[in-house]
This record gives sequence, C-alpha cells and structure tokens, in this order.
Amino acid sequence: MRMALSASVSACVAGGCVQIDHRMRSRRARGICGTTIALIANMARGVVSGHSKTIILSGVGYRLELRGCRLTMFIGYSHPVQYAVPEGLAASLQSPTELTISGTDKQRVGEAAAHIRRYKPMEPYKGKGFRYADEAMRLRVRRRSK
Repeated sequence: MRMALSASVSACVAGGCVQIDHRMRSRRARGICGTTIALIANMARGVVSGHSKTIILSGVGYRLELRGCRLTMFIGYSHPVQYAVPEGLAASLQSPTELTISGTDKQRVGEAAAHIRRYKPMEPYKGKGFRYADEAMRLRVRRRSK
C-alpha cells in the first residue's frame, strides 16, 4: 500500500519498523504527525486482519440482493437501485437486510458504506432505511395535534 506524506512529516523504514517525525516544531505539524501514525497503523491492521463495516436495512419489503460485484437494493422506490461494489472491496450478505463490506483499506471501506447508506438514510420516526450495525438511533416521538 502507498500513502502520500505531508511536507511537514518525514518517514523512515528501518528493520521492519516505520519511524515518523515532524520536521517543523509547530502544533499543526505535531497533529499531522499523529494523524500519519494513525493512518499507517490502520494500513498495517488492514493488511493483517482487514476492516469491515456492517449495514442493516430496516423497513417492510426492503431487501438487498448481491450478484457478483453488483448490489441491487429494493428500498421503496419505484425501481431497484443498483450499486457496483468498488474494486478491492468485498461485499457479502448475511441476510436479505444485512450487508457487510470488507477490505484492506479502512478509508475505502467506510467510504463505500457511507455511499450505500446515503441512498436511504434511517429516518427518525419509523426507523426505515440503512443504519450501521454499531450505530445507536433513537426514534423520535411524533408531535400530536391538540
């Protein structure tokens, strides 16, 4: 995997370890250094064990189908919605309403999951739509007229 470094950060690979140092002594450079360390750690973790994101679809009659790398979503529109899973990522269905996206790049996995979720985000009154498995959504109480 490759990663572009900021001009304020230098990296040195020695003996299987990556050493990151900030060139400038500013608060911003230290922040960029910490972000770079976290990104490299996520890259290493992705190569070793991979990253995954689970999305759950709620709603009567809503379902997902996966054929090869094409995801078909039946989410209450007059037509099925198609989504091509990006190259380098894998999608699998645990049930017709539960989708898991996995891959080695944490940013791309999260980006693909967010893109799918944008088709039908969970609405706050009935809870219909996509939500992440680890996301806690509280339903709102409807206002009643007097």
